[in-house]
Amino acid sequence: MEIYKSGRVHEVLIQDTYRGYEYVIVTYGSHPCAYVEIPKKSKNYEKEYADIDINVHGGLTFSDYLTGVRKDLTGWYIGWDYSHFGDFTCYAEDIGNFGERKYTLNEIEIDCKDVINQLIHLEEKDTLENQELIKKAEVCVKACEGITTEALKAGIVKFTIDEAFKEMNRRITQELKQEDSTFLGIKIWEK
Repeated sequence: MEIYKSGRVHEVLIQDTYRGYEYVIVTYGSHPCAYVEIPKKSKNYEKEYADIDINVHGGLTFSDYLTGVRKDLTGWYIGWDYSHFGDFTCYAEDIGNFGERKYTLNEIEIDCKDVINQLIHLEEKDTLENQELIKKAEVCVKACEGITTEALKAGIVKFTIDEAFKEMNRRITQELKQEDSTFLGIKIWEK
């Protein structure tokens, strides 16, 4: 399959799945582009590409539905192109060539799989952060077991948190007022 062609075309060169994510490699004649479908359940579904933390050649340059490429590609995709400084394009007759680097389908496919791995990592990271928040909430709930409804309504939790912060500030202030308080050997408090 030829990636670089004179004239403008929309030709799907590879459509495959890796780790449950569909990816598509397309030639537009002048240069190739790659796309990865974002599942509806993903936090990145219908998100602007600039808001998705993915590292790929030239950075993400696309997030939208891909029906303009082929009618059966109906999902939400993120994508990137291989038409940056240093990359070969067939636009040379129109705007001059950016460079000589031509990419192979294998190299582009490796990039697709790397992007998918990054997306999966982002989803797992989010899941781990949520699990940590759930654990903290469970500890908080257990700490409140046995407290009467009246005490909760009266604000015992807020009062306890406020008092804890006051005590922490009191201790810090007391430590700073001690004569031997220093920072890097420099006295930081005078009576």
